[in-house]
Order: sequence, then structure tokens, then C-alpha cells
Amino acid sequence: MTPGEVRGSELDFWFCADADLVKVTLTALGTFKSSTVVASLSDDLRYAVYDDGDLVLWTDAATVKRINGTTGAVEFTKTVPYQIETVSFRELGSPDQQRLVDELYFVTGSTSYFTNLETGVTRSVSGATNNPQTYYYDGQSGDVITKTAGGIPQRLRIIDGDGTQRELTDFLQALMESGGFASSEIAFEGDIDDIIDGAVIDVTAGVRDIARSVCEPYSIAVFERSGKIIFKRALTDGALAIDATLASSGDIVDAA
Repeated sequence: MTPGEVRGSELDFWFCADADLVKVTLTALGTFKSSTVVASLSDDLRYAVYDDGDLVLWTDAATVKRINGTTGAVEFTKTVPYQIETVSFRELGSPDQQRLVDELYFVTGSTSYFTNLETGVTRSVSGATNNPQTYYYDGQSGDVITKTAGGIPQRLRIIDGDGTQRELTDFLQALMESGGFASSEIAFEGDIDDIIDGAVIDVTAGVRDIARSVCEPYSIAVFERSGKIIFKRALTDGALAIDATLASSGDIVDAA
């Protein structure tokens, strides 16, 4: 059942019944008033999202359709590079328990997909949680809330919007800002011009721990100075990197 809109003293809901999209209207007392088949499609429906008066539907033929919530007219049909499973096998959380803004988030294999609700266009980002149980997407914050197969809670953050490569400094800036740091609290020193792939990052443990692990292979030290997190290129590799970059006073190393 997909929640819809309140019209005066009535409430509309939509649900999928095989290939039919059905609208159910309830009275202010919560009693049944009427049901109407808004649209009958050629493919069975797997998932439905209410969006600004319309319904966005995913079918068992790996397509997404936007249906006018009043007339039942199909506004677009797009092929998607994934298949939403039947409800018995689906890890994607129910629509009413997600906070979708512009996109639906879907995971398959090691790839995260984002389908735009307005256009049906899908983008992808390399990386996803391993063997998730039911997961939920918060489109306002960009967080994915899930658990691993072992029952361990995870909070994932999408660091790169389109999955392309980007400068390491941009990646670290976005990572730290996703953890609540203001841009004025983040600084880079030295020649840091490395390129890194975008990814889906597990931020459950904290962004500072992630930043440290990302920077280590690049011989970049992470430390705090005067309330700022500093990323500084080391003069040497390995364990001497931190000693080579810290000032004689006022710098606090960010260590495990």
C-alpha cells in the first residue's frame, strides 16, 4: 500500500494488484468509501511510489513508469538496469518507510542505482553494502539505513553523485561535511592532486576513521590544529609520514 494525499476529509491510497494500479479512498473515520482501477498495464507491478499527485511504478519487466494519478495516463516508460523483486524476496524497504525526495535508491550486486522520479533516468555509483537485509533511503540526507546479514546496523553515505572519478581533496571535503564538519573546519596543505573513484561509504564508525584509512595509502597525514581538521601531504612514506608533517606545537594527530 502506497500512501497518497488527503483531500478534505478523505484519504487516498494506491496499491498494485498484478498489472493494475488501484486507488482506494477512505473516509475521515477510516472506513472504506470506494476503489478505482486507475491504470491497467501489460506487465505486473512490483513497486509503487507516490510523487506529487502521480504514481511512479516499477514492473516485472525491468521498467519504470510514471502514471498520472488522476487520469491514469502513462507519462513515461523507461528501462532500468535492475529488477525489483517480489515482496517476499525484496530487500528494498516499503515506500511508506522511506523518505524519497527526487530518487529511488536500489542495490543489486556491488552497484547502487538511483532512479529519478520525475524523468525515470537512472544513474549508478560503484559500491554498496554487502549482503544487506531490508534497507531504507533518506533522500534528504543521502543516508542509507540497513543491517548486514549478521544483524549489524549500518549507515551508508553516498559520497559521489554520479560514480565518476574526482579529486581526492573533493572526496575528503564531501566526506567530512557529511559527518557534520563545516567547510571552514577542513583544510588541505601540500601538493594533494590525487584522483579517487566515487563510492558508497559506510559512515557508521565515523568519518574521521574513514578519512584516516583513505589517506594512509597516499601518505597524507590527518591531524587537528586550532579547531580545524588538516590533511597534509607527508614528506615520506610509512610510519614517518605523521612526524614529518606535524608542527612542533599546536598540532594534534588524528590517530586510532
